[in-house]
Amino acid sequence: MAPKQILVVEDEFNTRFAIDFVLSKAGYETAQAQTGAEALSILKERVAAKKSFDLMVTDIQMPGMNGIELIDEMRKISGALPVLVITGFGDKKMLVELLRRGCADYLDKPFSPDALIEVVSCVLNKCESAQQTCENGDNQLIKTDRKGLIGELAPQIVHEINNTSQVIQGYAELLLENKATDAATKKIASSIYDAVQATVQLNRQILDIARPKGLQMTNFTPEAPLEKAVSFLTGAGIFKRCTMKRNYQENLPPLRGDFQQLNQAFLNLLVNAYNAMQQSSLKTVTLTIGHVAEANMVSISIEDTGCGIPPENYRKIFESYFTTRLAEGGTGLGLAVVKHIVECHGGTIEIMSRVGRGSIFTLRLPAAQKTTACIHGKTNNQS
Repeated sequence: MAPKQILVVEDEFNTRFAIDFVLSKAGYETAQAQTGAEALSILKERVAAKKSFDLMVTDIQMPGMNGIELIDEMRKISGALPVLVITGFGDKKMLVELLRRGCADYLDKPFSPDALIEVVSCVLNKCESAQQTCENGDNQLIKTDRKGLIGELAPQIVHEINNTSQVIQGYAELLLENKATDAATKKIASSIYDAVQATVQLNRQILDIARPKGLQMTNFTPEAPLEKAVSFLTGAGIFKRCTMKRNYQENLPPLRGDFQQLNQAFLNLLVNAYNAMQQSSLKTVTLTIGHVAEANMVSISIEDTGCGIPPENYRKIFESYFTTRLAEGGTGLGLAVVKHIVECHGGTIEIMSRVGRGSIFTLRLPAAQKTTACIHGKTNNQS
């Protein structure tokens, strides 16, 4: 069997030489590139000669063209090529970008020769067993590895976000407890405090995607978690220039679910609707709740008059780290979290959209089997 071909991209000579030496000694055939531009040139030559690499090992922090930019350009030349990233693990935002780009794995500096060989072998074995590729590297192997990366990175990313959140929360609490703080400032501080709590809750959801845990089940009226989300965002000024319409069926059965998680799902959907309507002259959000009696499901829809979603993105929008709002700071987590929450409740989520006209997200969630007291909101009678 021919030895595996690996392209090593690293600007620092000693590190590049060490990686090359370890891989060559392990039986791999290697090529070296000092810069991203040099790596792309080598890749183009290989593609022209119909000779492909089996793996690219690249540093992230490089002058001229960093690892993220290299990966983006590489996908245009050799889309399915697996990538192993070498990182100092100092920039969590950059690690999120790596996840978006479907990197197969990462190796944190400093690392031992054994660790390098182990990771390289693992990635190549997975590639060989998958035996399926498609354009832009969007294959099942990469999706599987991405979930593994999320599981490894999530606790560290969440930890750093929580540290910052605690500082913000602390200052908000000081303002709220200070007798000299006027009412208007206290109202703003209260909104900041609530926003931090929402961030902490989102952090928990990120961890739940990687490490699922049980739901805290209670009974509540279907509109309760939705209205709490609307109230929070309205108080924060999100829907100031937006018309809110409600079409709620009467005598709805209660839902049985995790109130906080469903509240987070509705928060995400409402923020998504708000973002979609940024360029719309008519900004209207329509909330619809009904009961599908034959299936004993509650249907909850959020409709916006935003930019709409192209059909080719219908499935992608629910993937972790996929976003069309990268320039505006979108993380691509919101809808992935929503899908995860809904499915954990035994429900489904559907989308209907027309580009330039708006979108409708419809959640169908199991209703409670019988009428019982509701923790949130008044109890509706169920016939």
